Amino acid sequence: MKGISSTTTAVAQRNQEESGEQKLEEERSSMMTGFVMFIVGLVMIMGTHSRVTIPRDSIKELIQKALVESMAQKQRDLIQGDKELMEQDPEVMPGFFQGDMAGMFDGEDDLGRVGINFKQFPNRKWPNNTVHYLISDLYVPEEYQIIKTAIDMLGFFTCITFKEWDGDKPDYLIIWPVQKPNGCWSYVGRLGGPQIVSLQKPDKKSPQCFAGLGRPLHEIMHALGVYHEQSRPDRDKFISVTKTNVLTGFINNFDKLASTNVSLPFHYDYNSIMHYGTNFFSKNRKNPTLVPKEKGAKIGQRITLSQLDCLKLNSMYGCLDDEAFDKRKYYTICDFLGLESTHASVHKTASEEFYCDIRLNQDYSNRRR
Repeated sequence: MKGISSTTTAVAQRNQEESGEQKLEEERSSMMTGFVMFIVGLVMIMGTHSRVTIPRDSIKELIQKALVESMAQKQRDLIQGDKELMEQDPEVMPGFFQGDMAGMFDGEDDLGRVGINFKQFPNRKWPNNTVHYLISDLYVPEEYQIIKTAIDMLGFFTCITFKEWDGDKPDYLIIWPVQKPNGCWSYVGRLGGPQIVSLQKPDKKSPQCFAGLGRPLHEIMHALGVYHEQSRPDRDKFISVTKTNVLTGFINNFDKLASTNVSLPFHYDYNSIMHYGTNFFSKNRKNPTLVPKEKGAKIGQRITLSQLDCLKLNSMYGCLDDEAFDKRKYYTICDFLGLESTHASVHKTASEEFYCDIRLNQDYSNRRR
């Protein structure tokens, strides 16, 4: 009996050892697979960097162009000379028109309500719904991937095509970590020729323009022709500006756009990625400069496009003017992937409003058959 017991114990011990070795081997294999996948991912990220480069002197010229053309030179002087202002939101720090909108000229505040009216200003739209871009090689892989994901997301949400610049096309975006003026900023719409979208790299104080996809999406939306939500001419119905809390000399950043050339019939959207936050341009960043009139409404999210952000962009670029299938496709994408849009006067989701519109169009088409 002793012999049998001893043999049984030895077998059990051997099985346990083999099981342990097998488990260890599986863990090693899993770790190796993870490591290989990490390397493959890193290679893919590095490999997707555009091979085309642009001389640094050309970047300096484009930055100077933005500074000269901007209406907000006085604001930039204030920001660069005041430590308190340097601690503002990275979309406020650049000191351009409304903080982050470069190259705005006198008289251009009537281009549209929430986006440039391309019927009135067709040259500001990207031709053939195609945007070429160059991402700076100064960004580390993680930063590059955030930018690339934001671009890919906009391409998926809309019928706009984004292509890496081939070194030949005359009009393209240069996404660059401009140091002065730093922060997150962009031109609004296509200007013609190369134009900068500036996304400041993280520093010891904050992630700056790289807390997530929100700020890259926001600035590229500007480059596509979309304005800030709170500058709409109808905004006073939905939000209050607390002027006493606004930094001295910066109240004009809360001006409303002209009501002429209204481009898009969409409701005011508290949840828009293009909306100022509650303390933008605040004297101490504690007292709000903007207060929603809808109880409980929050503003200034920088996570992703809202449903209405998505629909606005699709409407501006004619993505909803095509066949019924394409129209339904983009409505569906906006509905399921965009953040739920919220506004004060109408308590419907974007999907309820726009699917209602689709059903009405379908009923009308059926009656005509």
